[in-house]
Amino acid sequence: NSENLRAALNNLDFHIQYFNYLLNSKNYFIKDDLTYLDFLAAANFSVLDYLGLLNLKDYENIKEWYFKIKSRPSFKPLLKDQIVGLNPHENYKIIDI
Repeated sequence: NSENLRAALNNLDFHIQYFNYLLNSKNYFIKDDLTYLDFLAAANFSVLDYLGLLNLKDYENIKEWYFKIKSRPSFKPLLKDQIVGLNPHENYKIIDI
């Protein structure tokens, strides 16, 4: 449904602000230790990153968190995935802040 997609894109910045807020006092989402939730969230952020919809310029907490997970050896195979007919955004393979 294109209306749902439009609404999601319109609310994307609000949700990223909220995730940024959640990381104000912690290294990861639930506590200072990496959990499955962080990998789940990072995989979803990776989709936005692939499409070029992830602008972290104003969100330092998310930026640090995402690049910390994105640069992990266990996450690198995900960055090799490709969608046929849709090239990743130029920033997608950058793994360092």
